[in-house]
Amino acid sequence: MRHQPSYASHLRVYEPLVAFPEPDRARWRAVVEQGQPPDGSAVAELERAAGLAALVGRVPTFLPDEQGLPAALVEIADGVARVCPLRTRIRAGLALAGFLDALPPEVARAFAPDEVAEGIEDELEQHEREYGELKEHVLTETWTVPLHWFIPFEPTERRLGSAGQRRSLRYLTAMSKARRRTARALDVLQRTIEGPVLERVEGLGRWLEEFHPHSVVELDYGGLVDLIPDAELRADNSVEEVREALEALGDGEAVVAAEAYERVSVRWRELAVRSTAS
Repeated sequence: MRHQPSYASHLRVYEPLVAFPEPDRARWRAVVEQGQPPDGSAVAELERAAGLAALVGRVPTFLPDEQGLPAALVEIADGVARVCPLRTRIRAGLALAGFLDALPPEVARAFAPDEVAEGIEDELEQHEREYGELKEHVLTETWTVPLHWFIPFEPTERRLGSAGQRRSLRYLTAMSKARRRTARALDVLQRTIEGPVLERVEGLGRWLEEFHPHSVVELDYGGLVDLIPDAELRADNSVEEVREALEALGDGEAVVAAEAYERVSVRWRELAVRSTAS
């Protein structure tokens, strides 16, 4: 049975095995030796199904059961195997804890009882004691691709694929290039604007710095490709338009920058409005 697509995009980091301390390293080495796990889109569908099962049970568990879920994704580039730990349950816990923390206590209790929130915090603390500082190797956004996620990539790194009935669109780049492009964009933005866009790019830069310098960064359109016709997917040039906007902004051509930014913004806004379609 095929799961319903997860209409979400993903920004992932794959780290080399040397980036992980033992016993974590041995765990990921075993994953690599087992062979290539399912692709990212298939895993996202499995994670979505596990998350829904955790919420609709007779007694909701709030956090998905990882039984049967892949532990990591594997990417082999230049003969080097790198892994992206999924830690589905921990990612769900971090997301739920952040959501509850942003709400007034009485509202948060309407979503999850105090004992649930406290249990999640205990589980996150235990994971940190066993494996060290919590790092999210996967960022996920539903119904769109955040525009600042295009910054670390260039058009030649695009990978448009099709396996059977499953289509995919990914960008893959070396961490050194991702950091350099993000730093260059940040320099332009710090000289020209302020506000949420600048803050998002600053956050992206900090996140990239958390990982091993020989890592690989991936932008995966995920299940969003199922919402985009073939011709539009082949013609998608979001990376180019974001780059054009930044270069124009750096050259003082505010009108050109605004036009390029608006083109790519409209494309992704139009896709995002489908989340509210009946």
